[in-house]
Amino acid sequence: MSVTITAAIAIVIGIVSSFFGQRIYRIILAVYGFFVGFAFGTALMAGQSDLAVLVVGVIAGVALGALLYYLYGLAFALFGAALGVAVAVSLATLIGVTEGTLLAVIFLIGGVIGAVIGYIARAIIIVIATAIVGAVQIVNGIALLIPDLPLAQPGVEPDEAGILSGIINVIAIAVIAGIGAAYQFRNLRRE
Repeated sequence: MSVTITAAIAIVIGIVSSFFGQRIYRIILAVYGFFVGFAFGTALMAGQSDLAVLVVGVIAGVALGALLYYLYGLAFALFGAALGVAVAVSLATLIGVTEGTLLAVIFLIGGVIGAVIGYIARAIIIVIATAIVGAVQIVNGIALLIPDLPLAQPGVEPDEAGILSGIINVIAIAVIAGIGAAYQFRNLRRE
């Protein structure tokens, strides 16, 4: 799949998640479950053959996506976990951890912390998580689509000049997530 198509898909999924995530969270759970499972599976298989990495990534992605879809009643904790993973991955990328066992451990720690917070915060976490995770997808999609922008490229270790682009990513994600969450909260109150 070309980078342009991948970027466009990421942007569209990100927009839907950021601005309408609360209404369609069951489907979003499955989609993000696939992506998180895929990323986790590929991180565990770093250094193996491309085929092995792909197969384990797809199996882990499908398994987690299906699990999240059918256990949507646990969505509050699960969205919290997704938020925790998204934040952990962003921070890991910022400090230069882009693969391997350490990244998998960061995934797990972020997911567990996010799950606990998600269970406690319940409905609010759906709006916040979908807004932030969607914003991450939007920014990463834009970074892939327009590589000349001063945005950190997903999965690329930052160099000295890249630290500024990582900071710009975080700011862009925060702004988009804030707008998306505000839109969702406004619509949530009307229901």
